[in-house]
Amino acid sequence: MEKETMKALLFQPSPARAVMAKLLSFVRKDAYWIRGSPVVYRDVPVPELPGPEWVRVKTRLAGICGSDMAAVTLKGSLDNPVRTFTSFPMYLGHEIAGEVDCPGEAVTGLHKGQRVAVYPILSCGPRGISPPCPSCGQGRFNLCRNLAEGALPPGQCIGTNNRTGGGFSEYLTAHRSQLFPVPDAVPDEHAVLLDPLCVALHAVLLAKTEPAHRVLVIGAGIIGLSVIQMIRALGIACRVYVIARHAFQKELAEQCGADRVMPGPNDPEAWGRLVKELGARQYASRFLDPFFMGGFDIIFDCVGTARTVRESLNWANHRGKVVLVGAGPSKRFEWSLLYWKEVRLIGSISFGTEMLDGRPRHAFEIVLEMMEQDRLRLDLLEVRTFRLSDYASAFKSLVEKGRTRAVKAAFDFRPPSGPAGP
Repeated sequence: MEKETMKALLFQPSPARAVMAKLLSFVRKDAYWIRGSPVVYRDVPVPELPGPEWVRVKTRLAGICGSDMAAVTLKGSLDNPVRTFTSFPMYLGHEIAGEVDCPGEAVTGLHKGQRVAVYPILSCGPRGISPPCPSCGQGRFNLCRNLAEGALPPGQCIGTNNRTGGGFSEYLTAHRSQLFPVPDAVPDEHAVLLDPLCVALHAVLLAKTEPAHRVLVIGAGIIGLSVIQMIRALGIACRVYVIARHAFQKELAEQCGADRVMPGPNDPEAWGRLVKELGARQYASRFLDPFFMGGFDIIFDCVGTARTVRESLNWANHRGKVVLVGAGPSKRFEWSLLYWKEVRLIGSISFGTEMLDGRPRHAFEIVLEMMEQDRLRLDLLEVRTFRLSDYASAFKSLVEKGRTRAVKAAFDFRPPSGPAGP
């Protein structure tokens, strides 16, 4: 009997495909997703349920994350240890709003057609590992220590392994523990924003952000804007400064709640005024950018390149915190100021169970509640939708966001005439 098939967008970075894409990228921006590149659009078998506690999910919307674009545009380094936790071909897409299609025999509390948001981390529970690792035992599923163990192939999340399927396909599978019902009041276009908003929630709580802090957000893409909104949604009345690359991002940052949008570091007059405002001192460096003695109490680096990490250390206050939320290609950066000012460099990865108001709750539950209570300006986080077959336009809109003004792009699997919500 022939297996049922579905359309899917796969990532297959064979040496030949990767080399061709890299070489062609010098002359054309779309080299990373044209025919013959590591991005492959084709029919594949619909994934089977790995076990009775699993659910086949029909994708409604799948957001395109920065990590998806990093993979597509071959930004990863060959010596990155995180490559250990991937299996190919990768069924990309982990920001998923879908509906229950086929629940397994042991699944209760979910029914066919019910809208769900998918928590993508493939931690001990989905992997069938018992007892769970210390991280999962504390609800910190994002820090699971068994991402290459158990009943599933290596993969930190749905979208980085070759068995569960991913959001960039018509169907995927998820463990019962990964599925959260979406309230009727929350449309698909908001549900698909849960992942970036929860990433921001985790980072803000991890930094222990307080009203007295002077905060800098580097980057005003979807994550940077979500960090600003989350600070305000949590009622933290700290002063927030933002560095945005594009003019439209500067406007959005202010509307999201930033107190001041800074120019790039190449405007010495503006930065001179900022130094006085912060009560800091600026010193010149012989070979590198100027640095502060004093500065920002918390810096959220939502870009994560070697340059932005270096800038974060330059501008951080003594014993300030630099929270690395973005993840760019690994490169050397000058780290003398890390120990000179005793800066706390904090990595922030995904999210899980978060402690808020003295009680632990999953980040999805917290943010869904914020959505229902209208505590977020989701109208400022526009989701532009594309059919999966038009993936080239979707990727181009993100690569050229200065022109397209794209905040978030997502693949839309709903019937063309179907409603946006339930």
